[in-house]
Amino acid sequence: EIAYTGGAIDISVKPVIAALILLGSAILLALIWGLIAWMISLPAKVKRAQIEANRKKSLELIGQVLASHDAGDYSDARKLAQKLYSISPSDAANKLIYARASLMADDFGTAEKIYGELTETAGYQSAALKGLSELSSKKGNFAAAISHANNALNVAKKSIWPLETIFKEKINNSDWEGAITTLDEAEKRGLIGKKTAQRRRAVVLAANAHRLEKAGDYNSALDNATRALKLAPSFAPAAIMAARLNKLAGKDWQAAQAIEAAWSAEPHPALALAYKDLKEGKSKKDVLK
Repeated sequence: EIAYTGGAIDISVKPVIAALILLGSAILLALIWGLIAWMISLPAKVKRAQIEANRKKSLELIGQVLASHDAGDYSDARKLAQKLYSISPSDAANKLIYARASLMADDFGTAEKIYGELTETAGYQSAALKGLSELSSKKGNFAAAISHANNALNVAKKSIWPLETIFKEKINNSDWEGAITTLDEAEKRGLIGKKTAQRRRAVVLAANAHRLEKAGDYNSALDNATRALKLAPSFAPAAIMAARLNKLAGKDWQAAQAIEAAWSAEPHPALALAYKDLKEGKSKKDVLK
């Protein structure tokens, strides 16, 4: 028998009863502690569940945004991207998708704001600057488009888009010398092959030759056309321009040689017509020959 005597009441129980009371107390304490622990961990579990639900919803929305974008429904893509952004506004990936969708839907204000924030986010600077450059081009701000592309050159040295953007903007604004400088930089960085660079230089030089010819500077125009032809002997426009300018300078032999060389490299109907024009005023026999 287990007995307690220490006051007005004496308590005595059999050992079996005492053991059952002790066991019951232990079980009760374990249940109470388990309940307390569950209540303490409940907020974290709710948060994890919410994160998982948001993750699944985000993945679903990303798919819908891409589907709308590829279908050409940019307005719907922007609305879906806005929902995606509202789930987690601090997520850089969601920001990028929202900014891109806004740009495609011509919501320039939102796109500029979000892209501006991403320029401060590691790993997203180049993409953000590309978006800002495209936005500037859409708005017709040539200087800003070039500026963003130049900034990107310092961030992503192996990315081709900054130099492609600068080259395109230089071409659109007839800055032929600037376009050639950009090509030199792209080739120096190993972003384009030598053959591609030469072909592009030939096109730019031919365009500059055309401008100079229109301005009446025939000597400079001939120089540019000749340089273009050396870089790309099969480039018909450069060959025809060089032939025409040589003809104007009284250099019939050089004019014919320019077209003959281009024809040998790659026959083209325009070359045949230009070659015939060189014989204008000659006898029928000379023309046939």
